[in-house]
Amino acid sequence: MGGSKFIPIVVALVVGLFIGWLLGPDVDDVSENVNEDIASLREPLEATRTDVQAVSTKVDETNQTVTGALAEMKTQLDQLGQTVETRTSQIAEAVAPQPDPSADATSQGIADLKTEIAKLQESVSGLSAGGGQGGSSGGDMASLVQSVGPTGAILVAGQSAIFGSGRIAVSEVSDGSAMIAAGDGEAQEVQSGASLDVGNGCFVTLSGVASGAAFLTSEGCEGGSGQAAASGGQQAAATGQNAGQGAAAAAAIGEASGQASDEGQAAQQDEGSQQAAASGSTGGGTPTPVGGAATFGTTRVFVSGVNENGAMLMVVGGKRQQVATGSSLDAGNGCSITLDSVADNAATLSASGCEGGGSGEAQQSGEAQPAEEAQPAQQGGEQAAAAPAAGSTGGQASDAGQKAAAPADQSTSGDAFSAGQTAVYGENRIFVSGVEENGATLFAVGGAGRQRVEVGQSVDVGNGCSVTLDGVENGRARLSAEGCDGNAAAAGQGAGNGEAQDQAASGSDAQPAAAAQEPAPAAGEAPAAQAAAPANDQAAAQIPGVVAGGAAAPASDEGISTGQTRTFGDHKVFLSAVSDRGATLYIVGAGRKEVASGQSVDLGDGCSVTVDGTDGSKAMLSATGC
Repeated sequence: MGGSKFIPIVVALVVGLFIGWLLGPDVDDVSENVNEDIASLREPLEATRTDVQAVSTKVDETNQTVTGALAEMKTQLDQLGQTVETRTSQIAEAVAPQPDPSADATSQGIADLKTEIAKLQESVSGLSAGGGQGGSSGGDMASLVQSVGPTGAILVAGQSAIFGSGRIAVSEVSDGSAMIAAGDGEAQEVQSGASLDVGNGCFVTLSGVASGAAFLTSEGCEGGSGQAAASGGQQAAATGQNAGQGAAAAAAIGEASGQASDEGQAAQQDEGSQQAAASGSTGGGTPTPVGGAATFGTTRVFVSGVNENGAMLMVVGGKRQQVATGSSLDAGNGCSITLDSVADNAATLSASGCEGGGSGEAQQSGEAQPAEEAQPAQQGGEQAAAAPAAGSTGGQASDAGQKAAAPADQSTSGDAFSAGQTAVYGENRIFVSGVEENGATLFAVGGAGRQRVEVGQSVDVGNGCSVTLDGVENGRARLSAEGCDGNAAAAGQGAGNGEAQDQAASGSDAQPAAAAQEPAPAAGEAPAAQAAAPANDQAAAQIPGVVAGGAAAPASDEGISTGQTRTFGDHKVFLSAVSDRGATLYIVGAGRKEVASGQSVDLGDGCSVTVDGTDGSKAMLSATGC
């Protein structure tokens, strides 16, 4: 660039700087203004700082408050959670099913009962097979039964029997031995095969033991019958023990194994009724054995059990009660019965305030009410008394060692019967098990079973026979029958039974027994003999050789009924069951056989028995080579 242009630019710059300097502010003024502005700003800043600090303080306080509140809330929430958990646990425990002690006890009882039933079934099965063993010397059941013979006896603990002029009582049966007492002596242990001196040249031998029963034979006892006297009663009637054993002894000679337990109970009840009917009731200081009844005026007391602390007594028509020695029993009508003492399975009783009971004499009832004495019928005695009646024909000869029972007379319409008596219409039997004010409980033997009927109502016995309860008078049921045919046949059967009893009387002349020396029953006691006859029939069936009254029964076109035994030569045949196809026979020493009609069974020694036919509950038998 040339000099002419540069110089003016420099001059212009200098002039501009000068003008700018002249017009520009003074530095001091600017500094002062700035200082003033800064001073004016300092106060608001201080105020703002103060406000900020105040706000910060409030925020801190609020933060602390909120933090404390949150902490407290958390604590409360924790406590609430624990409370809820505790309450929930309590509710869960309360709602949870609790174990029921009674249910546990019931379950245990059922389990124990099943175990006992299983044991009983095993025992009955073993007896049915004929292989029951009774310890080291128990021997075969059939062999022991056969060894007893017509002068022996089969007894369980608590029973007794008469041999010659003495009495043998069995108090305990164990493996290979038994505790036996002769007369009033102390019981002593007798081993199998050992003998016991009864006196007067009479010796009783323990052949063996099996199924809780002692098998006894006799020698030199003048043909002693060996029949169970039931003087000591059966402890099993009160405690329920040995019931299966008593039934087992019966099952060994032909009883149905499936009914062993029931028939054992029936035998116990029947023995109690038989004893009361045969020997009368005792009272007033006279010991009453288990199964017997004491009579004080019009009050009867049945002794169903005896233990160390007292006895189980039952006022006939009432309930059983356990009475301690020295305590009294209210028999009603102002009569009080006191248990003075217990000894030898018997209870000594006394009475006060009983009509006619002050004399203390044993009284015989003219109306003979056997089932009232056996009226632990509340425990099944009604059926027990009726069941043997169904098994017998109602007119068979009773036990030779006891007394000849009267044949079952035919009843007529309008006859009255007390509780425990049996009405016979043709071939039908009605057992009166209870009498009430306007009704009665009747048991149709072999028919519809037990029924309660009101006055005017009828019971269908079967075979077109109907029995009506016409009325109740003085505790007796008045009955009438319609359509009960067979009176003539029944009368003929009664005559045949009378002949069998004559044979029993003649056959037992060589076998005197203490029980046979008792006076014959009065006419009013015929129903008692009828009620006792089933038990006697069963006892006779249990003793080999005692057949329909003690005599060997020849073959007869009339046949024999279920539960009876017939002798063919040296062999004995027990009729166990009858069907349309034939019969079930039990041959003593050989076991049970099912024989069809028209077929024969070999008894041995060339003797055979043929089932010619069956008719209802009867079987017609004939023998050859016997």
